[in-house]
Amino acid sequence: MNDEANSHWLSIVQQLTTGHQWLLDNLGYIPKNSWAIDPFGHSSTQPYLLKLAGFENSLIQRIHYRVKKELASNRQLEFKWRQLWDPKVCCQFDFKRLPGNGVTCPWGVAPRKITYKNVEESNVVLFPLGDDFRYDRSNEWDNQYSNYEMLIEYINGNDDWNAEVQFSEIKMSDFPVLSGDFFTYADRNAHYWSGYYTSRPFYKNMDRVLLAYLRDRVEQARRALALFQHHDGQAAYYLLKEPPIKDQTQDDIYFDVDDIWRKHDEIPAKITIALDVVSPSRRIVLYNALAFKRHEILTVLVSSPHVEVFDPEGNPMMAQISPAVAGEKRLGFAENKFQLSFPVTVDPLALTIYTPGARLMEDITFQAGNSTRVVTNRNGLIKALVSTDGTTYDTQKDKDSNSGAYLFIPKGHAQEFKADAFPEIVVTEGVYKATLYTALSVEISNSFLIDPQVDDLELAMRFATDIKNGDVFYTDLNGMQMIKRRYFEKIPLQANFYPLPAAAYIENRRLSRDDNRGLNQGVLDNVRTRHTFKLIHEFANTPCKLKPPPEHPSGQLSLGAHVAQQMLLQPMIAMHYSARAGAERPLYARSIAAAADVVLASYHAHVHAKCVHVEQGKDGGTTAGMGLTFQRVHLDACYGKKDTAKWYPPGDGQVQLSDFVDAPPDRMYESSLTYVHLQSALPRGVLTLCPMEVRSVFINHTLKHG
Repeated sequence: MNDEANSHWLSIVQQLTTGHQWLLDNLGYIPKNSWAIDPFGHSSTQPYLLKLAGFENSLIQRIHYRVKKELASNRQLEFKWRQLWDPKVCCQFDFKRLPGNGVTCPWGVAPRKITYKNVEESNVVLFPLGDDFRYDRSNEWDNQYSNYEMLIEYINGNDDWNAEVQFSEIKMSDFPVLSGDFFTYADRNAHYWSGYYTSRPFYKNMDRVLLAYLRDRVEQARRALALFQHHDGQAAYYLLKEPPIKDQTQDDIYFDVDDIWRKHDEIPAKITIALDVVSPSRRIVLYNALAFKRHEILTVLVSSPHVEVFDPEGNPMMAQISPAVAGEKRLGFAENKFQLSFPVTVDPLALTIYTPGARLMEDITFQAGNSTRVVTNRNGLIKALVSTDGTTYDTQKDKDSNSGAYLFIPKGHAQEFKADAFPEIVVTEGVYKATLYTALSVEISNSFLIDPQVDDLELAMRFATDIKNGDVFYTDLNGMQMIKRRYFEKIPLQANFYPLPAAAYIENRRLSRDDNRGLNQGVLDNVRTRHTFKLIHEFANTPCKLKPPPEHPSGQLSLGAHVAQQMLLQPMIAMHYSARAGAERPLYARSIAAAADVVLASYHAHVHAKCVHVEQGKDGGTTAGMGLTFQRVHLDACYGKKDTAKWYPPGDGQVQLSDFVDAPPDRMYESSLTYVHLQSALPRGVLTLCPMEVRSVFINHTLKHG
């Protein structure tokens, strides 16, 4: 039972795949029913992933006690769980929305007129034809009937499909259909379980770090990540104590990753590249784990300000050198350590090399003039387009009603967090990067260690802007989809807190009391934690005909916000090449028709599937192969800069699998999410994805299409 509030959907997929592959390999068993009686609230992302993985039914338990009572009174405890974005996909087959009728799809994908040339290009979804105030024009009837008649004739004319389609009357489904999620969970009165969204933030952050580093052959780390998705892991009830992993010999190490973890519970340090007469240059190998080309500013530490940088072709390029700031309460410049920043471009799923080297040059003079302006108030907090300040919540201390690792029960509204009256501020500015450092305040990259003397206090970061959003806001569900939320004054403050596994809100906590919810301890082991967020300010493109109606229950990220989120979740991996001189340059790239709206969600080089749809192999046997999972996100075209698409162009939903693997199309099959069930063959080697759709592919090592 994985947690459904904090877990990212990519981690959930890894957990399901790891478990299903083990069950198939060792027990020959594939589960069909989900039993989730312990997670604290439930996400609508979970049933979607379970359905893709071959599950047929799911039982859930911990939802708000008043919501459960309402469902029981209406006899809706058994229901079909529909995604918020499902109806919009069906609207592509509503032919009243063809151009010229004045009605469009809120999904932003207009229906195409069915012809004999395109009718065979994609799978078809049929649904009841009708809505309020419909068929008020004769041409709507003609469009609906003629197009569906052609679809029906084509499907029924192919006998080998074993399909029969016809017009029919509406029939009531066996169960009611509900959509949305079940957050925030409460078991009684004002006891809302929103506290565990942020308990022990260090380990929640480590979850994302490990997900970014996860690769196919690091099986022990994959299993550790899968186990941590358990609701007791995400809630910090059960922290793993694994035996130490034996270090590899130095002879096997060719790269030093620019992320040094001296201890598992400390913030990692960066390598300082020593450039001198003995080592005048150092190769930096960059790896892009995303399925689209990325352009960004890379910053590394060097021992000298006299540096030049060469691109992959060996050409010198412009770079910025800045002092490195050190210290916590007292800020200062680090000795023999400088920040080197320069632009890099790396193709999708590729390795490339940039080379910084020592260079004799004149001294650099730093000048602070009118071009640098910093405005602060007395509490040391920066005022700009967005105002950020620190706030704290004093917590309840009643015997049976206090905050803890699970519950969040504040004593009242947030109070301003007081920093030093005269804070230290350091500003570095250059052609590529401008950085402002303050002691004991918040930044986009923020590190906090709660004072050991401060107990029973909730620490939060608050953003105040001029945006007039009323009481409506959006949060993500497991990093996969967005859902509309509304702030309600009539319910307790803690009931208005929701999980945000991939959004820009953080609260750090230190609580000495137990909340009587099973942990039997307070949160007294906080360690220094670094959380990084990207705050994006975008303007609306007006007029925008693709904007969904205000009452629609879901939302989408813009192209720029989606790209920024993907880069945050999958940071560029910088490796310092430590091989002997004259060694072969470790370059690698594939020619990929990159699409910024396609996510390579999972890759497994060695998986097994049941041979139920392959002519060779016995029924119930298994076959070995490779598994890939893709998602196509839906983007909000009403926000962001239009030229973003020039750098990160979205695609048309067609994924050419040969771009990712060297395998003939006759070995490619669609499969269930965890690759254990083979489905239809992909004779053209092309996977077609609709917006918001997740689909998996199995590449058979031995068997071809029958």
